[in-house]
Amino acid sequence: MLLLAAIVAQANPGHASPYETLFDGLKGPGQMLRTVVQLEKEFAERPKEDDVSRQALAVAYSFIGEESRALKVFDQTSYKAPPPQVFDVRDLAACRRVDALAAAVQLASKSRVVVINEAHHVPQVRTFTLEMVRRLRKLGYAYYAAETFTKPSEFSVRRGPLLSSGNYTAEPVFGQIVREAVKKGYTLVPYEAENRPPAGTPGKGMMAWREKEETANLLARIFSRDPKAKVIIHCGYSHAYKWPADPDNMDWMAARLKKALGNGLISIDLTDMREASEPDRENSAYRFAQKRKPIQNPIALRRKDGSYWVGGEATGKVDLQVFFPRTKLVHGRPDWLGRTGRKTVRLLFKAPDTIRRFLVEAIPQCEPSEAVPMDRVLIWPGKPLPVLNLPSGAYTVSLFDESGRKLLSRPLKV
Repeated sequence: MLLLAAIVAQANPGHASPYETLFDGLKGPGQMLRTVVQLEKEFAERPKEDDVSRQALAVAYSFIGEESRALKVFDQTSYKAPPPQVFDVRDLAACRRVDALAAAVQLASKSRVVVINEAHHVPQVRTFTLEMVRRLRKLGYAYYAAETFTKPSEFSVRRGPLLSSGNYTAEPVFGQIVREAVKKGYTLVPYEAENRPPAGTPGKGMMAWREKEETANLLARIFSRDPKAKVIIHCGYSHAYKWPADPDNMDWMAARLKKALGNGLISIDLTDMREASEPDRENSAYRFAQKRKPIQNPIALRRKDGSYWVGGEATGKVDLQVFFPRTKLVHGRPDWLGRTGRKTVRLLFKAPDTIRRFLVEAIPQCEPSEAVPMDRVLIWPGKPLPVLNLPSGAYTVSLFDESGRKLLSRPLKV
């Protein structure tokens, strides 16, 4: 539904799409704060029921290290205010907690296609996908297909992901996924629908058309050329649903691909069982699990028969669902960043004044200025200087003002 809202907004003539504003910020280095300022202004001027505007602003905040603001803004959308889920408490309580990554890798070892979804405004869930990319290469997985790719030909070990290479790939953790996929020798594949549906197509018809086009692209670009290919497919939200909820529901991409390929496809949900801006906005099953025993690392709930408990929107639609821990801050940044192999690094400069916000970006020195930053963070007036979270390496750290103007750059070695 979230992506449907975005498509409808973009297809509505005479109305500027907030997503167009968002992705306009990917046209050059240091432009995301300028984009956030513009989206904040548009958000304030739009009707309160304008969910697409909220979604775009939430994603923009997530791009610049403002994860908690992203959750707060996004959770105001009508799409993320469902009634409490009714679930069998005894069924859930009887499940055994297992390491979600180990469970996912085990399922992948017996399959050849792994479909993993994400919530586009939650970088935390991408840390799980990053670990899957790291581990599945050893199991023979050789393709990494992402819904968000636009120009994968620009990816190389030397250059890394560029701002123009995709949309959500411009978020630093997503950029890290792409960098590591390239270094490990994955073939990167775009599969998003490239053309608009016929004029006058209704909303649900637009989504069905998109699922059909995505499936056709995956079949043509991977499986028709390499029938035995082992593939990771990275998508958003319900595109990962391999089973419809009821006979009247539309088949999503994963369901269509499963029909085309037969057995050997597993789907993993990363969107439902995670923290929200406030506990009362979280899935009730997630709150129940957290209350029984706080979750410290991503887990899955395995029944005695070996199947996995799945709840929320993904109930009955995926093979495995990941429960994420709530975020803890370390030097003001999410603790899960450190689990990706990043180190905490203090800034080498101060903001020019204490009135405005400033954007800090760190880009590997071996990559061009148009590369996706390894980290982005905001300097807020009147608040302590933030820290960067970076893997070992040499970087160029730059400071930008709210207009996108570069004020200074400094080398940094981690």
